[in-house]
Amino acid sequence: AEELYQNLVCSAFPEAPDSVHLTDFPVLKT
Repeated sequence: AEELYQNLVCSAFPEAPDSVHLTDFPVLKT
């Protein structure tokens, strides 16, 4: 999961957290 996050998210969104483990848990919008 970490390698995919680094390759896909961090390369496209430089402002994203450095690790998938540092992201917030998704919240359902109601």
